[in-house]
Amino acid sequence: MTTAHKPFKGVIQVGDNHNACRIRGDNNRNYSLRVPHNGCGTRHVVSSGSFFNTLFIRYHPSLEMEGDQLKSIVCKFGTGSVYVG
Repeated sequence: MTTAHKPFKGVIQVGDNHNACRIRGDNNRNYSLRVPHNGCGTRHVVSSGSFFNTLFIRYHPSLEMEGDQLKSIVCKFGTGSVYVG
């Protein structure tokens, strides 16, 4: 969840360009966007035990502008120690 200092009217999108992967600001200051492990362009890299995606924050609902942000999201998981034998 993110909290903005000013009301947000832009678009927050993760990965793929479809409605399930984005929210549109409606002048509130708090938003939450769930990023699924198996959708919205999330990539799973087994060798590193990670999930990757890209978060786009546009401050205008339809234009790309200076100040827009692009963030990489990384979720690392571990299986702990495994003993065989």
